[in-house]
Amino acid sequence: MAGNVYHIWMQLLFGIGSRRPHDVAEGCECPQELFETGASGGAALTAEEKARSKAAMVKARRIEEATLRKRVDIITPEHPDYPELLIGTYARPMVLYVKGSLACLKTSLAIAMVGTRKYSEYGEACARDLAQGLSKAGCVIISGLAQGIDSICHAAAIEKGGLTVGVMGCGLDVDYPPKSAPLKTLMKRQGAVISEYPLGYHADKFTFPVRNRVIAGMSRGTVVVEAPARSGSLITARLALDAGRDVFAVPGSIYSTGHGGGHKLLKEGGAKLVACAGDILEEYPEYARMHKTPRTGIPKVKAVTAKPEAALKPDLPNDVRELLRQVYGHIDENPKTSDVIAGRIPAEIGDVMGSLTELEIMGFVKSHPGGFFSI
Repeated sequence: MAGNVYHIWMQLLFGIGSRRPHDVAEGCECPQELFETGASGGAALTAEEKARSKAAMVKARRIEEATLRKRVDIITPEHPDYPELLIGTYARPMVLYVKGSLACLKTSLAIAMVGTRKYSEYGEACARDLAQGLSKAGCVIISGLAQGIDSICHAAAIEKGGLTVGVMGCGLDVDYPPKSAPLKTLMKRQGAVISEYPLGYHADKFTFPVRNRVIAGMSRGTVVVEAPARSGSLITARLALDAGRDVFAVPGSIYSTGHGGGHKLLKEGGAKLVACAGDILEEYPEYARMHKTPRTGIPKVKAVTAKPEAALKPDLPNDVRELLRQVYGHIDENPKTSDVIAGRIPAEIGDVMGSLTELEIMGFVKSHPGGFFSI
């Protein structure tokens, strides 16, 4: 669209995550006029902003050219695919860079799922069951593409043929989180990967809290799957509450610090306790009726406390290497990443990856989208 460069200019001039672009846009009749004259409708640039305006436009034109050259879509609030729920939210993004398609958000219920990077097996099982249950009901799963609960939710949705959108805290061409390229490729086919940040922009400790407002803003509800009391997931939940959206939390053991954040939300009354996807869907009866989703058809979240039955996990041959035996000992029916497995045995990640590949060739291990492995 011809006006894209003026929205990029506004984003650069006022800053990503700032309330200023939103306030100016409310009174601005024409972004191009605002750039050319310094005023438009009820909006006007400050003297300091006027001094930086031309330099920001030079950079905006470079960003637009590089973005289109790499076949990344530029979506502004005027674009038909701009998420409707973001309109009117606090500090709405002036620009979204998109790989994939956001058209699914027009007709599907968008639910954000967030959680810790250092998850438990229970948290992993909850994330998978909820994401797959919601996907079966036709929901779009929104998350932050971080390692841990976020990536598990994205991958679980894809495994069931569902739709998912990942909101990154860096440029779309940045390899973050590391080794996430296979998952992102699948997400572009079954949803989208998006960011406010231009190509080449690297993540830092400030970009993720800013990113979280987009996750909360484009979703009808946010589910905290597993998060300690001090967690970025709680920031997302608070932003959702501030925007008047629903917040849900999965309960955990009272002895688990990993669920302290969810328990805090439940105790304060800001979140609804959920044990299955049906607990979420019942908050949106108009959507549930449209998709004719029976509550009893949603899988229950269950804690993983017992080992799989021996019949489900064949024994390895007696002559296999010890490392293969150690790696296989940490694999069950609940998919895990190579990073998780490597953290549980004294071996390098490269050796663990090689062992997983060997076990897959032997027929003892199955790989899943997003770099997950199970028996």
